[in-house]
Amino acid sequence: MKTITHESCGIFCLNASWKKNVLQRGIVQCFVVCLMLFVAGTLYAQSISSTITGVVVDSQDALIPNAKITANNLSKNVLLSTNTDAEGRFAFSQIEPGTYNITIEAQGFKKLEKRGIELSTNTNLPLGELKLQVGAVSDTVEVTAVGQHLQIESGDRSDTLLNKQVNNIALNSRSYLPLVALVPGVTTSAPQGGIAGKGGLGNISVNGVRANENNLELDGLNNVDTGANNSQNASISLDSVEEFRILTNSYQAQYGHSAGAQILVLTKSGTPQYHGSGYWFHSIGFTETIP
Repeated sequence: MKTITHESCGIFCLNASWKKNVLQRGIVQCFVVCLMLFVAGTLYAQSISSTITGVVVDSQDALIPNAKITANNLSKNVLLSTNTDAEGRFAFSQIEPGTYNITIEAQGFKKLEKRGIELSTNTNLPLGELKLQVGAVSDTVEVTAVGQHLQIESGDRSDTLLNKQVNNIALNSRSYLPLVALVPGVTTSAPQGGIAGKGGLGNISVNGVRANENNLELDGLNNVDTGANNSQNASISLDSVEEFRILTNSYQAQYGHSAGAQILVLTKSGTPQYHGSGYWFHSIGFTETIP
């Protein structure tokens, strides 16, 4: 009787097992990457993004359902759209901070444009009741003088400094951090130069709380050296700051890391226009005492 060896079968089984292991590793790697992207997007939405809400009514305060709402981010040239619900309400959730134009359109009413709405980092901005006038959709009512909106969504105490304010205020350093001294309730134990460095966070006290109880977030990520809680992991140039917001009291539960100030820093990002900056910064010591 002739004996048949099974070497070819063994090689085939080995190749099949190897391919199966490679396929399993590939699936696991894809799952891990997708999970990281999902978590990163969730963290971004919780730490940086903001919300705009409002209610659309007519001149008799009757609710207008199914009105088309468009939000235009002027710095990014990004258009977002939604519709009002049955009670005339709308919301743009988890959107980037910036300057927005809001357009409202409904059948039988004039189009309403609300311009120059400043949306700060991680805020809930209620626009209140937006009234439409009876008329053709081709007619437009523009509101360009937008005042300060009353914060009714939360009870936190905060101040926000935008890029233009940061650049126009005289500083004896190339850091934004000394500007926290402009906020009520904030005291500093060092001059501007001492606050500007990586360890300057430990020289800031808010409402009498210890200086090592401050939290600093850079684009939604924690930027505090947790070893001593009084220094930054990374310091950035003044020209890189788009805005920074300081919460000093009664902030929401998401800021449970520290009992002192919550400093939220947002860096600049790309825009549809070319832009840049240049400066020359020099301090001449012997001229400082000349009257």
